[in-house]
Amino acid sequence: MAILSRRYLLGATAAAIAISLTGAVPHAVTPEPYPNKRITMLVGYGAGGQTDLIARAARQGDG
Repeated sequence: MAILSRRYLLGATAAAIAISLTGAVPHAVTPEPYPNKRITMLVGYGAGGQTDLIARAARQGDG
């Protein structure tokens, strides 16, 4: 078993204190829901076609 020197222990303690004081350890952040505002969906084809029906079906999920 290796014997740790006083200089090593002081350095490790100083580093641990510095990290805890500076906040270098990332904290848990709760993400915001995305998208956080309403979006506009544009479909470049005429009403009643297959693309329009698929777009309307996909839009139903947002409430």
